[in-house]
Amino acid sequence: MRSRSIAIVVMMLATSVGLAQQTRDTVRPVTRGTAVIAGTVVSAEPDRRPIRGARVVLNHITFGVPGETTTTDEAGRFAFTDIPAGQYRLQAGKPGLLPLSYGATRPAGSDVPLTVSDGQQITGLSIALVRGGVVTGTVVDESGRGIPGAVVTVLRFGYNTSTGERTLSFTGAGSIGDLTDDRGVYRIWGVPPGEYVITVDSLERASDSRPGFSEVRRLSTADVDRAIALARAGRPASSAGASAEPTVFPAGEPVQYATVYHPSVVDIAQASTVSIGAGEERAGVDVVVRRIPAARIRGTVRVLEGMTPADVAVELRVAGPAGEVLRSLSMRDTKAPVQPDGSFEFVGVVPGSYTLRTRPASPGLLGPVGSPSRSAWAQADVLVQGRDQIVMLELRPGMPVTGRIVFDGKTPPPADASGIQIQLTPSWSTSVSDGAPGGLTDRDGRFAFPAVAPDVYRLTSNQPAIVQGWALRSAIANGRDVLDDGLRVAPGESATVTVTFTDRPSELSGTLQTPSQGLTSAYSIVVFATDRSYWTPAARRVRHVRPGADGRYVLTNIPPGEYFIAALTDIEPGAWHDRAFLDALVPAAIRVTVKEGERKVQDIQIK
Repeated sequence: MRSRSIAIVVMMLATSVGLAQQTRDTVRPVTRGTAVIAGTVVSAEPDRRPIRGARVVLNHITFGVPGETTTTDEAGRFAFTDIPAGQYRLQAGKPGLLPLSYGATRPAGSDVPLTVSDGQQITGLSIALVRGGVVTGTVVDESGRGIPGAVVTVLRFGYNTSTGERTLSFTGAGSIGDLTDDRGVYRIWGVPPGEYVITVDSLERASDSRPGFSEVRRLSTADVDRAIALARAGRPASSAGASAEPTVFPAGEPVQYATVYHPSVVDIAQASTVSIGAGEERAGVDVVVRRIPAARIRGTVRVLEGMTPADVAVELRVAGPAGEVLRSLSMRDTKAPVQPDGSFEFVGVVPGSYTLRTRPASPGLLGPVGSPSRSAWAQADVLVQGRDQIVMLELRPGMPVTGRIVFDGKTPPPADASGIQIQLTPSWSTSVSDGAPGGLTDRDGRFAFPAVAPDVYRLTSNQPAIVQGWALRSAIANGRDVLDDGLRVAPGESATVTVTFTDRPSELSGTLQTPSQGLTSAYSIVVFATDRSYWTPAARRVRHVRPGADGRYVLTNIPPGEYFIAALTDIEPGAWHDRAFLDALVPAAIRVTVKEGERKVQDIQIK
């Protein structure tokens, strides 16, 4: 489980990114200009008092980090001089206060980039910093006694901007985790306004990620009496080579401290949320931690010919929606090595629904494409209710996925299509390294994945130089476009995919007009299909774009169809993955139809 040191490192990284947002990896050339940007940093409280010693960062949007950094004086003032023309983001922060970008109305809200001309003096800017909230309470056991050294963490619901999945994440500001003191009391500060889940891990759970690291057995009075009787009888314990029967001491019922969510539940779906306002201190958010029955999951892996048990490991996943929510916190999956005899074991597993799945033991043991160690798989669902489980996993080869590339356009297609890489990445992952091996095209555009484990995959292409000017339009398998809902690889079923590139991708563009034209870049534009069946995580028919300083926006390679368009300010990152959020936009949205190969222009006017 997570330790305090891990939480603090994540906090420092997130805060650093919040104060110095990097938009691109381009290195900024050392240049000097003639513009000036100046203003003050004040408190968001009614008195608007100046904040001295605040750290203010100015980053060029194109060149990103490193930018210009300064601190405010006694009157809360700051100034940047000799600034070259360009677009910039301005951010400020100070320990105890939440980092804020200029133009944002709340932490992590949408900022307003500054467009700077040569010789221009932009003064009178103001950034009002909000004090973070505080949540405090006591962690107690079943008897009401405080538990010292428990790890308490504040988690916020949000959306993974890559996969679109609803997840829990660290707050990224202030103190995101704390250890309870000798009374079991915790106090977490620097929490941005929002809805949160409070989670608790005891020190014995936090010190190691294995489910059974600190397996504890609850002894009854009869168990203790029997142990004393055996000890008094002087029965010797067995030793290597001894012929005496070993002494069997009473085992008792195995129990385990599980991750607990406020107020006292082990299922994230049943957790209570805590609302924290700006600068608010929420006291009395207590958590009751209890030991619950634990079990062992034992089993054997039967490998394929040409493999050894050392080639694989077994992964224990929390199944269902809870597993998806916990994915980004590394709280879901635990691995166990497979022993030379093929056996594996998980101990201290608390009640719940799990999935056992084999994985390559390490990247160094993957082997060449098509080798059994890369493609073999086994999976089993396990329901744990306090009793030990025995599971047999028999490895099976993956299913073949083959396909070809088709070029549909007026431009002559490449004479040699070799070198194009088609990629299959599991829908739950953001890393191509988790994808299926294979997918490299030959001269005629044919590709193959020799063996793919059952899962749902996103299909993408590496777009090499030979297909510049072409865009991925569709990928049809079994009559469905898998670019919309993923390629579903089922056990025992092969798949064939036809991937089509076009040189006439559809485009949607326009200009956003607002009462104050200089503030167009403060808006976000959300474009989403009118067909709600496309409102899925990471859907290509749900798009988000920020207009430029001139109000212009462009969405390229948008699939043909009917869409809603909405423009709004202060949108939370990833909110467009939320179906309820999109539903709320529909009444005021503009309806537009984009045809195949059309360059549709749709202006938006905010009155």
